[in-house]
Amino acid sequence: MYKKMFHQISFFLLLFSLCAVTLGGCDLFRKNSPKNVVKRELDQLKSINEDTIRTFFSYSLLSEEDTLSFETNQDTIDAIQLFFRHFSYKILDTQTEEDHALVTVSITNIDTKALANDLCRAIITDSLNHTNVSEESSLIFYSSLLKDVLTDNTYDLVTTTLEIPLQKTDGLWTILTSDELEDGLMSGLISYLEDPNTVSAEEVVDLNLTYFKNLSPEELITYLGIDDIFSTSSSISKEIDLEFAKKLSEGFQYRIVSSRLDDTSATVTVEITTLDLSSVLASYRKSLLAYAETADAILSTDNERSEKTARLLLNALTLSSGTATSTLDISLKSTGLVWEIKNMTELTEALLANITEASHDFSDAAAQTESDLILYPEADAETESETLPLIQPAA
Repeated sequence: MYKKMFHQISFFLLLFSLCAVTLGGCDLFRKNSPKNVVKRELDQLKSINEDTIRTFFSYSLLSEEDTLSFETNQDTIDAIQLFFRHFSYKILDTQTEEDHALVTVSITNIDTKALANDLCRAIITDSLNHTNVSEESSLIFYSSLLKDVLTDNTYDLVTTTLEIPLQKTDGLWTILTSDELEDGLMSGLISYLEDPNTVSAEEVVDLNLTYFKNLSPEELITYLGIDDIFSTSSSISKEIDLEFAKKLSEGFQYRIVSSRLDDTSATVTVEITTLDLSSVLASYRKSLLAYAETADAILSTDNERSEKTARLLLNALTLSSGTATSTLDISLKSTGLVWEIKNMTELTEALLANITEASHDFSDAAAQTESDLILYPEADAETESETLPLIQPAA
């Protein structure tokens, strides 16, 4: 679900480090030594400005034949400057041997492990709202996301050590770029973003359940795909759906109990508290039995009985206040970039107040109640379980 998104953000972050490595070039008018070359490149990151960023992206996007209009993307400029605003460095050592050199530097920047956690959490949370992010808008989208994370959070400063290799060609020293160097210039941010344990399996489950908890009843209907959830086929089916969603929202609580994991899989055990649907349907069944004893149940048309029983169900939902707690083991797999819930079916069932189990219990009870046959005078005991009740709750 998130793999493509993390590849895109990693690519975007790589561009930051290239601002220094690509634009530095060779300066024939300054002393060309390994130390000075490294100093010149790192000074660009230390004082990176809007013109440098625009120049780099104009060149980069043109060379990639990208049609994205960068001119209007101020968020990208802001995000890059926010990331490097505390950047500083110190050259610790220089070793030179013929045409090769190694410059050791200490780099101080914000805590990128904490930033990666916040950024990954933001990506996961946003992906629950927006399942599709077009490639055309990915740069702008992630620029805005990173800008928001950097603006909304404060990070400690962390110092790391980096070795920068150089090579002399035609008398000029140039930096040998690599993925490791680019990651080092980012204080390890790319590595943290590509580490599935930056956001733990428990955190992934927590993010999904928190998202669900914060949805309004109307949003729950869309999120869970609720559409005449109890198969009433009545004029008030939408009212029933909304009341059901309201009760789910009001009663929902969760607690992460424990987790177990190995290299590629994890199991997170959670306690989920939600509407006691079995109790609701038991109350509804009593109302059905009382209705079955009236003359109206016999004299009414099929449509009238359907409308009546639908209103009995709505009333049972409206009057309900009980909750029930169940324990669920949620299985996750590692994509190599993030922990991902393997199968949402069981979790969705739990979020829907275990509707399938409650429905089966309701049907079994109805099939055993001989008096329910009043609603279907022509039914016999053999087909009773198939024709009762009038409303068949189903996920």
